[in-house]
Amino acid sequence: MTVQKNQRMNGNDTEVLIVGAGPTGLVMAHQLVRHGISFRMIDKHASVLELTKAAALHARTLEIFDDLGIVNRIMDEGQRVDHLFLRTKHRDRIHIDFSDLEDTRFPHMVDIPQNRTENILIESLYDLGVNIEREVELTDLQQYPEGIEITLRHKNGMEESCRAGWLVACDGAKSKVRDLLGLEFRGEPYADDWVLCDATIEWPLPRNEMTFSSSEEGIFGVFPLPGEKRYRIAYTQNVDEHGNPVEPTIEDAQHSMVNRTGIEGEILYTDNFSVFNLAHRQAKHYRQGRAFLVGDAAHIHTPFGGQGMNLGIADAYNIGWKLAYVLKGYAPENLLDSYEAERHPIGRNVVRTTHIGAYAMLMREGGKTYLRDSLMTVFNTSATFRLGMIHRLSQLAHHYRGTQLVSGKAGSLTAGDRVPNQLFFDGRSNSYLRLFDLLDHTKFSLFLVDGGNKGSLVNHSWREIVKHIREHYPDLIKPHLITTQYSELKDVPEGTKVWLDRAMDLTHYHQPGTLTAYLVRPDGHLAYVHSPVQLEHLTSFLHHTPYFQPKAHAKRPKDIEIGTYRTEGDRLSEKPEVVPIITPAVNCYMIRGEEGSVLVDTGFPGKTDVLLKKLKRKGVNPKEISLILLTHGHPDHAGNAAELRQCLGVPVAIHRLEAEWMRTGKTVIPSPVRPFGHVIKALSKPEIPSFEPDLQIEEGTSLNKYGVKGRVLHTPGHSPGSISLLLDSGDALVGDLMAGGLMFKDRPDYMFLLEDVSLTRNSIKKLLTYKPSRLFFGHGQPASGESAQRCFVFRR
Repeated sequence: MTVQKNQRMNGNDTEVLIVGAGPTGLVMAHQLVRHGISFRMIDKHASVLELTKAAALHARTLEIFDDLGIVNRIMDEGQRVDHLFLRTKHRDRIHIDFSDLEDTRFPHMVDIPQNRTENILIESLYDLGVNIEREVELTDLQQYPEGIEITLRHKNGMEESCRAGWLVACDGAKSKVRDLLGLEFRGEPYADDWVLCDATIEWPLPRNEMTFSSSEEGIFGVFPLPGEKRYRIAYTQNVDEHGNPVEPTIEDAQHSMVNRTGIEGEILYTDNFSVFNLAHRQAKHYRQGRAFLVGDAAHIHTPFGGQGMNLGIADAYNIGWKLAYVLKGYAPENLLDSYEAERHPIGRNVVRTTHIGAYAMLMREGGKTYLRDSLMTVFNTSATFRLGMIHRLSQLAHHYRGTQLVSGKAGSLTAGDRVPNQLFFDGRSNSYLRLFDLLDHTKFSLFLVDGGNKGSLVNHSWREIVKHIREHYPDLIKPHLITTQYSELKDVPEGTKVWLDRAMDLTHYHQPGTLTAYLVRPDGHLAYVHSPVQLEHLTSFLHHTPYFQPKAHAKRPKDIEIGTYRTEGDRLSEKPEVVPIITPAVNCYMIRGEEGSVLVDTGFPGKTDVLLKKLKRKGVNPKEISLILLTHGHPDHAGNAAELRQCLGVPVAIHRLEAEWMRTGKTVIPSPVRPFGHVIKALSKPEIPSFEPDLQIEEGTSLNKYGVKGRVLHTPGHSPGSISLLLDSGDALVGDLMAGGLMFKDRPDYMFLLEDVSLTRNSIKKLLTYKPSRLFFGHGQPASGESAQRCFVFRR
């Protein structure tokens, strides 16, 4: 319940508190950290639970994990599943073939124990400097207009009072937050209890299929897991003649498996059995004031179709970018109203359909079972039914059509749909790409797609549209032109990505004879579709829909004096383009000039392939790189630079003072402060390659000879020879003064590797003397591409 109390809180200890570090909470953390939002993450458990829980990852979740940079590890460790068979009375009734999925990189499922999924997400967050506060439990909360006052209990019994601007409850089916908010959790439990166990089984069916069987005794599911002969089994618990539940044993599981599936398999070994009851429930509301329910805290249902964990991850993917946009001042607060409006209907539909599926499979005898079996047989003969079921189970069919934040339709695509990830051959890079390769999932993407003839471009003022977007939404919307006309690629407006789809492989997007606009949200759903595109119509949508808050960064803090000195050569006509390269393992930038490109800063050793893959996705040919420039010389970055130098054959440059510091070690490396403690690990790892720079640079060194209009500014702080770059475009790329603008919003407690705050203050004042228009930070995401007018507030 929201309590009105004026000025109860003078400020918040953290912008966001995430309660619960399961898969949903961990994805929420990834969404916030990529936007540079400060948060705390607590979990009442001492570590990741090893209990047998969810295992199935569907196509949409794999797409999300691909965006977060962890899908390769999931794929390497997981067991691919291509088929699902629903069986009744020992006969296959419905066959779901996930390879029929189109327009996705992942036409399959992956089975992997939930604890491994969690650990992979945690390790990725750890690389980003995020730590989870373990054995900390939320016990009370009170909401106020400007934030939430929260009571936390630590493992030693100590209670802590803290304040958060927003609270995200990812604390599961028995959510403490939901109870404290008094939100109704509607639904009913099922009569049958379930048994869950991981086992080693001699199983005659192929390893790429899972079965879900029903008989007069009950349900039995067999799902392949990574590891030789490893499977997860789930079945309704047996009862004795008195109706009392039978304690599960290997003999009980063996009997149930054979009798219910009709398949002769042998259970060789079982891990610990767990027994749990199921219910189908959904919270009446997903939001109250400044608190949100996400994942199992908002909805629970049967394991039919393996939907639960996937649904929660998609919830976090939806609310994460919206909350970040509001906190960064990009969007007004009413954008957050769309979370419940978009996700509640989807949750309701999943709860209903899984209940129907479970109810049908739980039928044990009588005329209804014959009707069920007949209907299943008929449905299996319908390609339309099977394809629809595949898309629903994979969660690729989930959409936000008809909600207030989406508008338009063209061809097969309606605003609110997840954009199809079609494969096409790009005639400019002469390579195959997928549409998702073109997206920056921290920004909106505007695709202007011609209809296959010259008139579709000539007769429409697409350049005026791009100009408007660049002028009014330069850091929020990334414009693209997808054309079939190679002759129309001259005089393309600055900042526009152009893709040549001569074969019209992107069949969903080309509308015959006209130019169509597709505005794609950071979560990969269509916000706006219109054909033929009209500037007035598009601008009206952008103005009246709360995705953006115009002039959000227009106020310059008064706390700092900005000089007026500007050196010659500033704002030349040749404007270098700053391209962030952001993954969980690597955060760096490409500065693309007219005659070359400079790669600024790198990540951790062993991640060269990740970086090169990301560069290619950004449309960058590694051969255009003429210099690798380190803003500082910590061994993690230097080690990766050494690997890149060997791979690309280009020199590595560093400031003279930094090179001396690295050689002599005369300057003590400052002690890391939360949350960047993993640098200590990097410094102590013996596999860090030895490193000697090829070039030593000084204050004012020009980058012109490397094809980029700009120069070096010595701004010590992170280490003695840290640098920043002043580009002739008016942009500045800040080195690791504060590893990503950690004084942003007056948060000096988030310093990473800094002992002397005044040193950083002076360096930033020096930088801002040149009046940069935008600031990009080392380590990528925090405030990257921010207007310089809002990045820093200094208070004593």
